[in-house]
Amino acid sequence: MLQTIRDRSKGLVVGIIVGLISLTFVLVGVQSYLGGGSKVTVAEVSGEDIYLGEFQLNLQRFRQRAQAMLGDSFDALDWDKPEIKQQVLDELIDNQLVDGLASENWLRVSDAQLASELQSISVFHDEQGRFSRELYSQRTRLLGYTESTFEQRLRNEITRSQLYAGIAGSQFTPESETDGLLKLVNQQRDLGYAVIPGSVYESEVLFTDETTRDFYTANEERYRVVEKVNLSYVDISPESLAASIQPTSENLQAHYEKELANYTVVEERDVEYILFRLPRDASDESVASVYEKANNLRTRISEGESFSSVLKQVVSGEVDGADAGDTGFFSRGVMALEFENSVFALKLDQVSEPVRTDFGVQVIKLKAISPGGQKTYEEALEEVTASYVSLEGQKLFFEKAEDFSNFVYEYPESFSAVAESMELEVRSTGLLSREALVILFSEEAIAAAFDPQVIEQGLNSTPIELTDGRLVSFRLITHEPSIIRPYDNVKATVQEDLLSERLAEIVRGKGEDLVSRIEAGADAETLLKSEGLDWKEVKSADRQSSEVNSAVLEVAFDAVLSSGVAYKGTPVGISDFAVVKVSNLVFPEISEMDLEEKKRYKTRFLSQRVTDEWRDYVRNLRAQSSIKIFKDRL
Repeated sequence: MLQTIRDRSKGLVVGIIVGLISLTFVLVGVQSYLGGGSKVTVAEVSGEDIYLGEFQLNLQRFRQRAQAMLGDSFDALDWDKPEIKQQVLDELIDNQLVDGLASENWLRVSDAQLASELQSISVFHDEQGRFSRELYSQRTRLLGYTESTFEQRLRNEITRSQLYAGIAGSQFTPESETDGLLKLVNQQRDLGYAVIPGSVYESEVLFTDETTRDFYTANEERYRVVEKVNLSYVDISPESLAASIQPTSENLQAHYEKELANYTVVEERDVEYILFRLPRDASDESVASVYEKANNLRTRISEGESFSSVLKQVVSGEVDGADAGDTGFFSRGVMALEFENSVFALKLDQVSEPVRTDFGVQVIKLKAISPGGQKTYEEALEEVTASYVSLEGQKLFFEKAEDFSNFVYEYPESFSAVAESMELEVRSTGLLSREALVILFSEEAIAAAFDPQVIEQGLNSTPIELTDGRLVSFRLITHEPSIIRPYDNVKATVQEDLLSERLAEIVRGKGEDLVSRIEAGADAETLLKSEGLDWKEVKSADRQSSEVNSAVLEVAFDAVLSSGVAYKGTPVGISDFAVVKVSNLVFPEISEMDLEEKKRYKTRFLSQRVTDEWRDYVRNLRAQSSIKIFKDRL
């Protein structure tokens, strides 16, 4: 039994180590870690193979996540369709393309950087807090890797994250673009609308018990009660264990000295720039023209015109084809290499020669320097304390995780042993659906909580590590399976649903007919009033106008006012329909807008730009690469 416990406990160690080194921007490949298996090729990416074994493993994980989320409604046939397999394969292809790009270009991880990353992983530290080769060898073997494959995985993860960070750090939102988007977001329109209430047509809807039963049969999934469980659980976490740690000044001083490099502040620089957009594959004539424009601006500045004056002209649109912006403070390793090299070669207030990057040609002025340096112990004390307590909490968690696991497995019919021995509180969830369990715990919690040994045998669940670092085990209190409620129990609800659906059909037909008549020339207000409908008008409505129904606002701001006015119809609520008139489009003056609001939107636009740029970057990689897919082998 003890051997079984040790075998099952290995998964906890895997979770802890992988959790500590996971990098959020990575789609982790597994090809080099499978250690054999099928060598059937399902795709070739620029001469590199993706094997069937790797594809099947990723497909299996994809299905497991879906099953955990859908529970009883999961249908394996739905998740064996060609489009699902293609989605999984596309992720593997994109991942391999990014790996190839990172290895072929300047994004590389030196041996020293890799060693530094490895030495910073606390689970490889001995009791003195130093990196232990012995622990490293033992714990990589627990993961099922050789040291070389583990190191290659870590190296790949770092380079992928650097690539994403490079894309993200090189993005900016020019003032002119931000202003244009803000005008669109904050535009105002005049609205007129009337709502056709479905309730006035209830007398036209007739149905029998037979039609109600037919509706129930056709829509019986509407009347399904989702599966729910009430669970008791115990958990431990690094944070809860760290709360008991009381470091001495000697502990903190020693930790500061050992981690001195972590309390070094790197130099950061803040610049403003003028950008002339120019693609990398631009013609020689276009390149020469853009450089001429950039050099002319540079000459004006060198002859005495201030950079800020030229910048204002660019922002106001007086300089053709140019955008302007500022970066905020950044350190080395963030921006595009050419841009970064130019910035860190400048002196304060110096203006660069034109610099070519993937985004175009830029003229840069260094605004400010935040110098680097070493923090004293006193300056870093708060950081040192937090770091020491966190590290010791992780160590204690790693030690206690095995005890936790052993108690759960050795005493599977109760939490009494683990709770009393480790001074833990046994808590309960209350009745929860699978979706609620995911929100409160994780997707993995579903597999553990709904395991047959928990649901059918009433035993403790396998301990799992959550994304927030907690280690948790569940026990069943009550289980309510998913069922479709019998017709007789939900007859009244079925009748209400059928009535609402029929009313919605009636008012949609009447509403669409009214819109057609108005577009044919009838006066909207006169026509709608003749139908006994209440016509409402709202002047200068914006997208957040609280006095207008959200469905009306949505259709109003989706309308294209090519002739200055538009008429639209839209469902409102369950069984109503609105006829809408939209006119008088007005864009706000940017100078009148709140600066904080402008800053928030700029941040939001930048985030979206980074996401779009990354997606386009990978899409371009695919377009430029030789990719063969063998669908018959999937």
